[in-house]
Amino acid sequence: MEDIYNSKASEYVAQYMKLEPAQVHASWSSCLPDTSCRVLDVGTGSGRDAHWLAQMGHEVTAMDPAKEMLALAIKHYGVESPGIDWRVDKLPELNTFKEEKAEYQLILVSAVWMHLTPDQQKRSLRKLTNLLRPGGIIVITLREGPSLDQRVMHRVCAEELKGLARGNALEILHQTSAADSMGRPEVTWHTLVLRLPDDGTGALPLLRHIIVNDNKTATYKLVLLKVLVRIANNAAGAARRVNPGQVTVPFGLVALYWVKLLYRPVLERGMLQLPKGKELKNQQHLRALPGHDIHFDDLKTGQRFDGHRAKALVDALREARNLIAKMPANYITFPGMSTRDPVAPQIFLTTSQAYSPRKGPLLLDEVFLFSLGTFNIPMHIWDAMTRYACWIEPAIDHEWIILMQTFNKTEPKSLDEYNEAIEWLDIRRAQQRLRPILNRVLEKKPVHCVWSGRRISKSTEENAAIDHLFPFAHWPNNDLWNLFPANPTVNGSKLAKLVTSAQLQKSAERILTWWDDVLSVQQEESGSSPFFPEANTSLPHPAQLSSFDSFHQVFSAIDRQRVRLKTYQQLPEWEYNGK
Repeated sequence: MEDIYNSKASEYVAQYMKLEPAQVHASWSSCLPDTSCRVLDVGTGSGRDAHWLAQMGHEVTAMDPAKEMLALAIKHYGVESPGIDWRVDKLPELNTFKEEKAEYQLILVSAVWMHLTPDQQKRSLRKLTNLLRPGGIIVITLREGPSLDQRVMHRVCAEELKGLARGNALEILHQTSAADSMGRPEVTWHTLVLRLPDDGTGALPLLRHIIVNDNKTATYKLVLLKVLVRIANNAAGAARRVNPGQVTVPFGLVALYWVKLLYRPVLERGMLQLPKGKELKNQQHLRALPGHDIHFDDLKTGQRFDGHRAKALVDALREARNLIAKMPANYITFPGMSTRDPVAPQIFLTTSQAYSPRKGPLLLDEVFLFSLGTFNIPMHIWDAMTRYACWIEPAIDHEWIILMQTFNKTEPKSLDEYNEAIEWLDIRRAQQRLRPILNRVLEKKPVHCVWSGRRISKSTEENAAIDHLFPFAHWPNNDLWNLFPANPTVNGSKLAKLVTSAQLQKSAERILTWWDDVLSVQQEESGSSPFFPEANTSLPHPAQLSSFDSFHQVFSAIDRQRVRLKTYQQLPEWEYNGK
């Protein structure tokens, strides 16, 4: 491509110089840093944009693969902007940047993306993100329309670019579309502004390094990170702050989530997690679970297991714990350190304990989960996983799928199959879980929508919706305390919104009544209920309370969780308006 730009350098430079950069980039210029910063202009061409940015006081590096174009840019702007660092380089190679650290606060990629193949686009975004400082932005313009001359142009798509961005732990900050500045009716431009989130502690860059750049010979580092993100979001109640600067969670819970995450891809789909021929032999207990009638939906806190099922699950959890301690937890280290260093380089420190069986059925509660040991997470990483899961988890999933595609080339699967295999929870499970309970309650007494108070006469989908108190799309949780019968119309208006504090208080009596009904039905049928073990694991505890044993305590906890979700995810709120 640079040959065309070299041979017609004067023509293209004259064409680009007709446009004012402030006008061309008006849609995103409000995102420019207020103070002087390091800027990279990728595909600088005539140097117009590099000069514009330098005149604002920014320290600009301008690169282009076309030597003749760059020579004209230097000739034109070399005197006015002597501080610009001009380089001959191209995407995705970036050979002159190999020794550079992540120092750029703005990377501008204007009118370049359509010259890259889809594979080059993937590699380029990964490399550019590695050059970005935490909190920095990448601005990419996409040219939609046919090539009107000899230049080769590939298909571009804003949605695909957003998917690549999420896979690189980037936030989509801004998106616009506009007609062509040169008046070409066949051409439309889309601009995306992508930001590398910054929590101010260094946790997000560290996590991104592990996810995207760290050496991996198996998927296990990614699986462990996803396990920890899920625990930070769905099981914060199990966390203990025993040591300064650290959060301690039960190693048994880490092992339980590990087995749950690998159940579908490994046991149901046969997806390799290591290169073919290198499968671990120490996973026989995981693979034995289906033979003991232990399935994906059984792997949750509050469940009870007897006899051979209890032994099989304990064996699988101990096996998972040992594998985690030996492999991913051992090899996830701080950058620049290795397991051979005299100072412990591991980010996550673990302790394992010998398991001593209790009398009676095995109950997946905190006592049992802690009996397998402890797993320690640095506080700043835990906080980042809690607050930024919506950016961290898609990046983990993206890299996990890429690795599985590499390991499973002889038996390829579709992208949808991979996504379904690593899905944490299925929203349909809530229907399957609560509707039988609703049927039993309706046999004995009237049931009312917890939000409106309207009576629910039948348990059919037309008459009763199963609603998640906290929107599943933003906080996937199918615990019993989070599931309620609701009028379908009312539920349709609530959708993925967060109930207000006022609405929660208005519905308090109906919520407490429904919880009592659920507990009564389950105790009549099986003599026990997972209600409190689930709540103890997933909901935040006040400092003075280690576990919940009353509905009022759980209700107070859901109010705290509501505040957390509102603060961290900025969810829109909802209140029943009488319709």
